[in-house]
Amino acid sequence: MASFNFTVNTDPMANEIKKVSNHVDAVSGSVVAMQMAVIKAEKEGADAVCRNVNNGFYSLMQSQISQKIAALTSRIEAKLIDMSQQAMALRNIQNRMERDYNMISRRYNKLFNSLNTSLLARIYELDKPVVSMVNKDMALVDSRVKNILGSISVNQGESILSSQIILASKTKNDGAMAIKAMHQFVRDVNMHAKQSDAVVSDIEISDVDELFLPIVITESSNEIGALSTNYYAPISSVETIDNVIVHSARQEAIDITHNGNWQIILSDDRITLDSEFSTILLDASLDERVRREISKMYNAVSDVKQLNSTEL
Repeated sequence: MASFNFTVNTDPMANEIKKVSNHVDAVSGSVVAMQMAVIKAEKEGADAVCRNVNNGFYSLMQSQISQKIAALTSRIEAKLIDMSQQAMALRNIQNRMERDYNMISRRYNKLFNSLNTSLLARIYELDKPVVSMVNKDMALVDSRVKNILGSISVNQGESILSSQIILASKTKNDGAMAIKAMHQFVRDVNMHAKQSDAVVSDIEISDVDELFLPIVITESSNEIGALSTNYYAPISSVETIDNVIVHSARQEAIDITHNGNWQIILSDDRITLDSEFSTILLDASLDERVRREISKMYNAVSDVKQLNSTEL
């Protein structure tokens, strides 16, 4: 069996591989440097883009805000000018109203002062007879007081007794006249009391009668269509009785009229109503033309209704 020994020199290959390794290391370094440059460039580009975006956004916001400020400033200036003009117009109106008020107040003050003066003169004229009568009565009372006062003569000592006798007799006379006046007053009072007793008689009412009073309720409308209800009741000569009628019959009559059960009037009742109306119309002291017009209006009403008798 043969054996062969080969010796292989690897130095050239190692040298070449070393050269390749150096180139690879250089390429790796350049790649790392390029990567770092790219990262740095990307970062600078991103920073530049962010700065530009921020500057653009801030510029846009600033321009929009400036436009809004300019628009609002112009509106405010226009409003201020308008408000200034309105304030001036209001001041002119206020001045004119003050002048008108002062003129009207002076006019009415003058009118009221003249009315007060006229009323004072009239009141003085009305009170003048009373004042004159009171003055006369006061003068009479003063004279009576002076006449009944006692006086003592101091002229001469021998005339004192005579003066006292005269004063005593005058006092007696005045007392007698006063007694006579009191007697006359008491007699007049008794006479008036007897006359009053004769006129006023004590009559006791044992039962209460039910009276039926005619009440008229009319409903009308004005130009705008608003309805109004009027109430008419008989009036007596006594105010107390009228107040009782108004307070007791008015509301009940209106409630029955508006909320009652109305029905067509019967033929017999219509004949009776026509007869009563004709009698009242003939007995009334009216002009013939007015009587004919009332009769015409009454005959024009065909749908006469009456309340149910159970509700009356």
